Amino acid sequence: MLFKSAEVVEFAIAIERNGEAFYKALLDKVISEQARPVLQYLAKAEGQHIEDFQNLRDRLGDYQTPQQYDGEYEAYMKFLIEDNVFGKAEEIEKLLAKIQSDQDAIDLALRFEKESILFFNELLRLVSDTDKEPVRELIRQEQEHILDLAKLRSALNVKE
Repeated sequence: MLFKSAEVVEFAIAIERNGEAFYKALLDKVISEQARPVLQYLAKAEGQHIEDFQNLRDRLGDYQTPQQYDGEYEAYMKFLIEDNVFGKAEEIEKLLAKIQSDQDAIDLALRFEKESILFFNELLRLVSDTDKEPVRELIRQEQEHILDLAKLRSALNVKE
């Protein structure tokens, strides 16, 4: 079985939906009032990413994934999806229940953003040259989210 690029984009949409839900839920559990504007921004940005990926999905054709043997790339992408901190919607509540401090919240958000970048970099291999720039832009935005979270962690004096 081969993954089609549109299927991988569907996974990206699901991850972004889960990330948006996480940031919104985290707002209800506000750890620090200083964190509220950053979390609101991140929730809104994840919502925009959903729209961007939906637009990308609608433009994609039936690109076949690169692989050395049958199922190789599919297994790799499934691992990236399932291992993503927000790969499964039902996991969000479990993750939120474990948050006990600013550091826990920021560390989890940083992990999500880093894993998203890894996944989106792989997505670059599945899109045409004309669709690479929108994906690169989404990666740049995720990198900015990491910087925003790092600044927040620093401002809250959370130790690494």
